[in-house]
Amino acid sequence: MDIQYDVNTYINVGIDRKLKDLTMAEEFIYGSDFDPPPIAPSRPHRESVKIILIGSDRGIAHIIHWLHHHRFIEAGAWSRPQVVLNSDRSELMSITHKSLWLD
Repeated sequence: MDIQYDVNTYINVGIDRKLKDLTMAEEFIYGSDFDPPPIAPSRPHRESVKIILIGSDRGIAHIIHWLHHHRFIEAGAWSRPQVVLNSDRSELMSITHKSLWLD
């Protein structure tokens, strides 16, 4: 029984920490003085969304080919990987954009 109590105590402490982190995150989002403008109903319109990949050369290439394989975006639509500023030159970045219709 002592082991079960210790496990339950550990789980409850973990849950309490998660709830505290969530509360802090909500305060960060909702507790600021910035109130976003209300979203007005709009007609369908086309929007361009930027997509950024950051990682190693091999990791970026793998994700680009995976997205192409799943017909999300053409592999040739991505920029050549560039070194991320303020990185240790091991992180690269590739960017593209995708247009979509929003209601």
